[in-house]
Amino acid sequence: MKKLLLILSIVGVLAGCSKSEKGDPGPKGDTGATGATGATGPAGSTGATGPTGAAGAAGPAGPQGPQGPAGTSATPAVYDFTEDLSKTPSWDFPKALGDYDVVLTYIMRNKGIGYAPLPFSGYAYTSDQKDFIKLNISVTQYTYFLSFSNDTSVPPGATFWMRAVVLKGAKGGRLDLARYQDYENLKKDFNLKD
Repeated sequence: MKKLLLILSIVGVLAGCSKSEKGDPGPKGDTGATGATGATGPAGSTGATGPTGAAGAAGPAGPQGPQGPAGTSATPAVYDFTEDLSKTPSWDFPKALGDYDVVLTYIMRNKGIGYAPLPFSGYAYTSDQKDFIKLNISVTQYTYFLSFSNDTSVPPGATFWMRAVVLKGAKGGRLDLARYQDYENLKKDFNLKD
């Protein structure tokens, strides 16, 4: 019976607790401690590219670069020689021509008067200035030599002054070869001495 009485007393106490009216809220409590940092979330997608900004001001000039390698000389090589046109003459270059070199060959028609380009058809004095001879001469250029051809009769041992001018060429380079049919233009453009 003691147990019954205990149960009835608990029920009575609970039944006597009735819901009362709501009272005023109590004072605000202190802020609690900061919690631990949570795990990093997944990366978001890349946003759209923004508009191009205005061009910046020009920067200062950079330092001077190192000196480049030495180039080939623009001064042409000039070779004066005599050829015996009574034979099948040829003349050897002191060194082989380069792939882009240009050779202009002239005959001196009269000592001190000037040069005429080859091929040449006309009269010229021999190198000793004794004979004035009709010539029809042409030249063929090879890597190591020039080969001359004359279609007229020339006395044995008749030599003539020739001049070969080797211009250093370059891939894609240009020369006005028609201009250099007149030796005076070549002389002027390259400061050649007679």
